[in-house]
Amino acid sequence: MSSQKTIERFVAADVSGAIWLRLKRLTSSQLCKKIIQKNHPSLQEDEYVNKSIGMSSAIRSAIGYWETENGGLNSKILSRYYALLQISLAEQISSGDPKDDLKAVQKHTESGHGLFTQTIEGATFPDNIKIGCVRGGHFYAYAKKIGIEIKKYAAERRPRNNEELEASNTYTLTDLLRRIPELRPLLKEILGENPLSFQIGHATRNTILKSKRSSPQGLAQSTPEISVFTYAAIYPKGAKITAEELNSYNLEIKDIEKESEENLSKHSEPYFVGKVYHPDNDLWWDHVVTHKSGYCGTSVIVPFWGTQDPFVLHLVVLYTLSIIVRYLPETWYEIEHGRLDYINSLLENYLAIFDSVLPKLAVERLTKTHLVVTSPDSMNSPI
Repeated sequence: MSSQKTIERFVAADVSGAIWLRLKRLTSSQLCKKIIQKNHPSLQEDEYVNKSIGMSSAIRSAIGYWETENGGLNSKILSRYYALLQISLAEQISSGDPKDDLKAVQKHTESGHGLFTQTIEGATFPDNIKIGCVRGGHFYAYAKKIGIEIKKYAAERRPRNNEELEASNTYTLTDLLRRIPELRPLLKEILGENPLSFQIGHATRNTILKSKRSSPQGLAQSTPEISVFTYAAIYPKGAKITAEELNSYNLEIKDIEKESEENLSKHSEPYFVGKVYHPDNDLWWDHVVTHKSGYCGTSVIVPFWGTQDPFVLHLVVLYTLSIIVRYLPETWYEIEHGRLDYINSLLENYLAIFDSVLPKLAVERLTKTHLVVTSPDSMNSPI
């Protein structure tokens, strides 16, 4: 379920640039202190000071990595991963736990990143790269801090053989890339795969149902069950997916089925509908974890390791790509100059999207504030 956040609105001709400047404001320890005080008013003054210094330091380090422009694609991958790593440290420090200062959270990194990759013989890239997590290191500590029940998915140690690997909860790099909503238009062309994220919206069926409920027959037959769900539409956008597959993904949308032709408008493509259960007076979209950016409509991500958090998804993807850059030179050569050059195109697109989308995600999770930034000529900008 979406957490309740305050909303910050502002207008800018350069929306991406304005969000970037908003992130840079967090390099101020005094501004970080105000954020921590607002979100956690019960801490002591010395704890606010200690945490705000650590938080601003981590953000300053993240921006230093992020602004690295020299070098090629491999340099960008490494710098973006370390930028996200620092943002995740800053998020831990900004918690209400007085023990979470820079020194404490950095200690977890001494035990490693908390993630591992393993190459599967006989499979083609990126299907041959499997990613898992272990009970120790930074990722494990971070996931627990933000509320992911990571213990049930984490291995005791990095698998030493195929049997241990098969028994662990791993995903292929392909599985993870398929979950990034902004990459949906590229997946079929470049990877030949359907997405594991889906655009959703308010289903037309709700209007029909509302009309039936308000009729004399509907009012006479109404039951408490009628008011506890709303229909959500799931748009496949050309992906070859079935209702059975969608129901197997453990989304917050239940009882998914293909919408009947009689409910489709004349020019609409086939789509699916499912039920979102919620309290009678709540809005249905407050009970579905969604992601939206300038590159995708409102979307749901198929859960991995018990989360649908896009920031965590990017952290794991960038970790994996950084391992390929550093430790798999033959694969990286093929991506840059050889038979895998189509992956190069995918990664160029991914990093361009990343640089546009991630600053907003970072600000929102660090400040617990929803940013609404519009251009002056937008319908949503003030008159």
